[in-house]
Amino acid sequence: MAFPTTEQLVVEFERFLQEGWAEAGVEDGVQRFTKDLAGSSLKAFKGSCLIEKPVAEVLAALKDWEHRPAWDESFLGGRVIQPIDATTDIIYQVKLAGGPASNRDMCMIRLNREFDGKVYVITKSVPHPDCPPVDKLVRAEVTIAGFSLVPEGAGCRVAYAAAMNPGGWVPGFLANRVGQKQPLIVAALRKHLTGH
Repeated sequence: MAFPTTEQLVVEFERFLQEGWAEAGVEDGVQRFTKDLAGSSLKAFKGSCLIEKPVAEVLAALKDWEHRPAWDESFLGGRVIQPIDATTDIIYQVKLAGGPASNRDMCMIRLNREFDGKVYVITKSVPHPDCPPVDKLVRAEVTIAGFSLVPEGAGCRVAYAAAMNPGGWVPGFLANRVGQKQPLIVAALRKHLTGH
């Protein structure tokens, strides 16, 4: 089975992070942005803030699924389906949808890698025979999503951005209303690591 290469994922995510964003204000210390997605009523969302912890500590928290529910209230669980190499694997995640909607699951390639002075945790939906759809869950499609960590002083600038289709029968305006809160995940991570 062919998967995107490290370079392809980094180039796609970096282009996604840099191009076409409109400012959407500051909330809880997070600079928020939105972007229209071509050919879709769905929007992409991005948030950025300074976390006063070193990159290695922030990255460790992002990779620690056992303790992730302490700061990511939508995370219901996940597992590695297939390791690809030392920095890349295929993962399965389940996320809380909220309200009466069915929870979402995702099968994704995940890259954890330093590249050109930044550390990336990038995910993108991929098919995998060991990761079929699950009854009572709706399969979401992650076009591209992830975190970039850039050293800044004694801490790091953390950005999170995501473009995804939640699947199911969720109207675009409702998916966008829920999605606009996604960037606040960096504030939750900051509070988990620093207490503020």
